[in-house]
Amino acid sequence: MKKFFSLRKSNIELLRIISMLMIIGVHWLGSSKAEISINHNSISYLIFVLVMSVCNLGVNIFALITGYFMITFSEVSIKKIIKLLLDVLIYGIVFYFVSVLLKINSLSLGGFLKAGFPILAGYRWFVKAYIVLYLLIPFLNKVLNQITKKQYTTFLIIMIMLFSIWPSFFPNPPIDDYGYGFIHLILMYTIAGFIRKFGLDLSKKKMLFLFCICILLTSVVHIGNFGFLGVFISYSWAYNSPLNIIAAVSLFGLFLKINFQSNIINIFSSSAFAVFLIHGDYNIMDFLFNNVFRASTTYDNIKWVPYMFIAIVIIYIVCSIIDFIKRMVIDSWLVNLLNKIKIINYKINI
Repeated sequence: MKKFFSLRKSNIELLRIISMLMIIGVHWLGSSKAEISINHNSISYLIFVLVMSVCNLGVNIFALITGYFMITFSEVSIKKIIKLLLDVLIYGIVFYFVSVLLKINSLSLGGFLKAGFPILAGYRWFVKAYIVLYLLIPFLNKVLNQITKKQYTTFLIIMIMLFSIWPSFFPNPPIDDYGYGFIHLILMYTIAGFIRKFGLDLSKKKMLFLFCICILLTSVVHIGNFGFLGVFISYSWAYNSPLNIIAAVSLFGLFLKINFQSNIINIFSSSAFAVFLIHGDYNIMDFLFNNVFRASTTYDNIKWVPYMFIAIVIIYIVCSIIDFIKRMVIDSWLVNLLNKIKIINYKINI
């Protein structure tokens, strides 16, 4: 186990943790209704917009990390998908009963089934999109690893034009989901694959500059009242916004140039997806942010910023500990059980 964690690249694993902290931040600000709670004429609102613009990069960065590491894979295991769905089932049921005990929800068969199978109930969009992406990885890689740099670049330009530029600047795009779907994850995966194959020929200073400029522009566009940019304003915080994509790629590229090793970072990063499942459970998320941490009552002054930062770090650590306990109590025998079922161990190999 120690050897496994030592093989991970701690620079990227740290970014994986940061991306999940960003996602927690988005959920914190959304659940506490920060946009309508903060006075729009205050410094606090300007800070909120900047913080939200940064936190909104979390999903894109997470997808980039997936693409960077998996672009070389020629096969994927069905067992990983089953394991992910079982994690969704286990955490969903556990926190449904927690919500019943806390009197957030009443006990019902419908509530139980929705908690155990949230994807079928219209929740967990990222899990659904991630599963689609994962199943397509061998097919994507077969193509992406055989085409030339020029062909890859052309493919990327077409993807970006159709699924980022068009929906951001023009009406009636091919897909109008703000990046909440598997098409956008495929786009980010493809970008990361390009970086892995051909590199990112930018200095740290240039990438930091690009990151800062994109965050500032995103914030200005969101705050400003630019009537002629109505479509783009509505997409300023969309995952498929060009500014969001460039900022995420810049930060990702910056971390690629930082080299260090830390087993602690690697251990905690291994729980990143579990942290997403736990804190983002729809039965307890609002209660967690607004009752436990009282996020919605903290926006009177700018002290909410360090408070939120400390709180989301605590949330990540606590969720990781819950995941560690689950691994020790449940995963050991569950994995052994799955290993005995032949069809579950089928691999898609191209």
